[in-house]
Amino acid sequence: MFEMFFPDEYVASTYVIPFEKLYEEGYRGLIFDIDNTLVEPHTPVEDKRAIDFVKKIEENGFKVCIVSNNIYERAKK
Repeated sequence: MFEMFFPDEYVASTYVIPFEKLYEEGYRGLIFDIDNTLVEPHTPVEDKRAIDFVKKIEENGFKVCIVSNNIYERAKK
């Protein structure tokens, strides 16, 4: 059952994924980790690029869930 949560494709960056294609294929929800996915590990989570990226994805019809195993204070932001 959990196999569906394991990647079957790898890309150089989250920012190069063709989300329009995923939307056309019927995907409506996305789960992102913070560190090494939206921002570099020691980059502030308030990174403008990451915030703009998530806003754009949501404006294009996706529901976004952000998860993290980092400390609570960082993940809460």
